[in-house]
Amino acid sequence: MDHGDDQAAVLNPGNKPLTQITEDDSFREFEFRQYFFASQAKLLFKLNRPFEVASRGYSFIIGFSKALALHESMLPFCMREVWVITACLALINTIASHYSDGQVAPDIETEFYRLQGDLYSLCRIKCFTQHATLA
Repeated sequence: MDHGDDQAAVLNPGNKPLTQITEDDSFREFEFRQYFFASQAKLLFKLNRPFEVASRGYSFIIGFSKALALHESMLPFCMREVWVITACLALINTIASHYSDGQVAPDIETEFYRLQGDLYSLCRIKCFTQHATLA
């Protein structure tokens, strides 16, 4: 693990250059999957589709958290929880800054706000999990 790997980089494709990720002796799926998602999100934001970023991001965070759980014994203490919290907060802040009220159909707007709420709930659950672990 490198410095900064204990927090999500789901919206920063430049966090580590792709060449660094793939040229290392040990190809790191963890970094590559975040890089790949961040690149998709960047493109979707350019296409003015923050709802898709929110939807894909929520699924990505859930799925990636499950993948991290499989390797939790090899990870630093509470890394999965910290990663989920930082990923949710980064996604929430970024999609909110790219979203304009009234620019989409009402049903998509409703779904967008529901996804934001789901991200906050997921973050909150992980905060309580981490707090209970530390207590």
